[in-house]
Amino acid sequence: MTALIVTIVVGAVAVVGLRRRRHTAEQSRLDESLPELVHRLARSVRAGETVRSALVDAGRAADGPLGRELGPVARSLERGSSLRDALSDWRDAAERPGIDMVVRTCVLAQESGGSAAAALDGLASTLLDGLEVRAEARALVTQATTSMWVMIGLPPLGALVFAMIDPRVAHVLTSTTSGRLCLLVGLALDGAGAWVGSVLVRRSVA
Repeated sequence: MTALIVTIVVGAVAVVGLRRRRHTAEQSRLDESLPELVHRLARSVRAGETVRSALVDAGRAADGPLGRELGPVARSLERGSSLRDALSDWRDAAERPGIDMVVRTCVLAQESGGSAAAALDGLASTLLDGLEVRAEARALVTQATTSMWVMIGLPPLGALVFAMIDPRVAHVLTSTTSGRLCLLVGLALDGAGAWVGSVLVRRSVA
């Protein structure tokens, strides 16, 4: 019984970590694609297109996660929505700081009639600088993140090992009131530690 409980806990921790890693990787790819998107918009505007038409073309050509976000923007613009409304829907759905900057710059460039290409080029450089800063921050917390997950996994793994070495440990943990209480409290504290650690890591790279 103890081995089963500990195995379930370790498996749950591993699944949560894997899902979070996949989500983080997708968000990173989306953030990294924004500077190239803005550079493409700048090139299209410099070639004579409007910001609106450049966004439609970019939405048609984009694939992957960015295509799933930008496709609805292009379709909305093709149906006659205003640039501000279409981009605002994108910003509200994505909720990323980089997209907010893209939306503000595109709307301002379209409505002011100024040098849209220069504004977009400047935004692309700003986004690249931001990516470099965030990459450095993530590198600094990688070691702390690894240590956190090791510390989270050690208690249940240790209990499993000791239960396999000495069956009396499994008997105490599963067959006595004090043992079951210690097991439940330990798992609860381990889960709380995982949650607190995850929050601290997310805030440190936000």
